[in-house]
Amino acid sequence: MAAWLLLGLQPVRAQENFTVEKLRTEYANEGFGLQTRPAKPDIGDFALAFAYAHQGHPLTDEVIQQMTRKNYVNEDVEEFIIDRRAGYMRLNFVSDGPCRMEMCYWNLPDGTKRVAAMLHDVYDEYSYPFLRFYDYDPVRNELVALNPAPVDKQLDFKVCNVALPRVGKDIEVNNYYIDAPAKLVYAGKDGFRYEGPDYNLAHPEENALYCYLISGSSPFQLYDAPGGEMVMQIPPDIYTLAVTEARNGWWRVYGRLIYTMEGEDMFLPEGPYWIDAKNIGLATRNYDGAPVNLLAEPRDDAPVAGTITEEAAGVTPVDATADYEWIKVRWGDVCGWIRIGMLCDNPVSNCC
Repeated sequence: MAAWLLLGLQPVRAQENFTVEKLRTEYANEGFGLQTRPAKPDIGDFALAFAYAHQGHPLTDEVIQQMTRKNYVNEDVEEFIIDRRAGYMRLNFVSDGPCRMEMCYWNLPDGTKRVAAMLHDVYDEYSYPFLRFYDYDPVRNELVALNPAPVDKQLDFKVCNVALPRVGKDIEVNNYYIDAPAKLVYAGKDGFRYEGPDYNLAHPEENALYCYLISGSSPFQLYDAPGGEMVMQIPPDIYTLAVTEARNGWWRVYGRLIYTMEGEDMFLPEGPYWIDAKNIGLATRNYDGAPVNLLAEPRDDAPVAGTITEEAAGVTPVDATADYEWIKVRWGDVCGWIRIGMLCDNPVSNCC
């Protein structure tokens, strides 16, 4: 019987504006049932179950249309492949950037199946790819989410994407900044083993301070230690980077990505790298000329150490609390603490 005639067998999510970011966060541990109970479930069953469970996104909604409507054609779809023999599905939209969904599965030694789903939507606010693994439970007829993912190294999807295998068993990994082969090697029930260049922590998530630097007409310099030897020069431009671990007027560069306003982003070789605090900056968010106080201690009721009267003043970060909620900055001869929410890391924007 056609799958779309049996939808009542499993609950489906109501239509909503479902984003890839919701998959990454709100539904990190969510499993879902298949729409039918096939004797031998294949990639079509898994793809349709995933799509119905996550309706409201163009990719998943399009999978439903492609698989349930006879002779259906969408001019925006560049490619739709459902290869049941290979256990592989791919959907590509025609767009100015990646708008793609892939699914595949592997037969595990114990007779069960491991399923992977990948979505990459350039129009999503958080446009980096999503990858999640599920195990098929034949007794409950459900796909059970595996979180954390069954890989020996968690990838930073802000600097790489993946291609699921139609042929073979390994997942191809492509770095946006390093032209070097990498892959997640299939290891059966043990998951996947990463082989390739080490670019973890390329993009910091927490416990770091984003700042800007303007190198002017001269290359920008990074050092191997506070006051140590210069080990790298960066071409002149306006950059944004993350720093951590303030030490005697120096900050350690956190992560391996340095973003540029006009040229190409920089992907650093393995460090560590240190930067002189006088070369990085932040701007205050006291727009319309509102004064902002710098406090003697990192708490709201602390004495005032000085007041910034210049609109969107450029300040130098000196230190930070462990949670980076308070930043100690210097403005001319004035030095004090300010909440991170009152600072902007972009020299050409007001961060509003």
